[in-house]
Amino acid sequence: MNILFCFFFSLLSLASEQQSADIFDMDGKEKKFTFSAERVYDKETMTYTATFKDNAGVVVANESATVTKGQLVKYEVERITTKEKGVIEVKEGKIHFSYTENGKTSTAKDNIKEDTLVSAMLVPFLTSRMNDLLAKKDVSFRYAVWFRKEVVGFKFSLESDEARKAVIKMVPSNLLYRSLVKPIYFTFEKSSKKLISIKGRTLPKINEGGSWRDFDGFSKYQ
Repeated sequence: MNILFCFFFSLLSLASEQQSADIFDMDGKEKKFTFSAERVYDKETMTYTATFKDNAGVVVANESATVTKGQLVKYEVERITTKEKGVIEVKEGKIHFSYTENGKTSTAKDNIKEDTLVSAMLVPFLTSRMNDLLAKKDVSFRYAVWFRKEVVGFKFSLESDEARKAVIKMVPSNLLYRSLVKPIYFTFEKSSKKLISIKGRTLPKINEGGSWRDFDGFSKYQ
């Protein structure tokens, strides 16, 4: 168990945190989606809920998670537009995946290891390790990919460090995966550790030419 991560949760006992963002194209010009989320901290447990909407206000994707003592308990995600659902659950030392697409479900499982994260855990984990990152120390973790039903090694590293803000890059640890997966960039205000923006892959897909495609966007947090 990551001690710093758990300490972060204990400090936020019986508290809640709301986040919202507008999601634009990568140039930050055309708004595509909105995002809203809430993290509720009750003693050592974090409950997370998030919703993505299109510009008409229609819900296109949502996700939820329960995390206790910095460890994943359960994560659920739904991409409504593409009729995809995923459930990740940790039981008896195993991480269990269930993925449904167009009514067909497949499953898989793997051994659970320390610092295994889902998207709901990325920002709290990153914040808890910010001092290491600002000291130019890479931070490794494992990321549970719901639609692939597997756990992949990733790392955070310091991309740039300015007077008031820092940019943290997230990439796969494996060189082959790194050549296939684009980096995600998290920009934080250094003094408050407040998230300013995320640039990279988002949960909703976008319809182009009648087909649903992955969407890389610029999420500007309010």
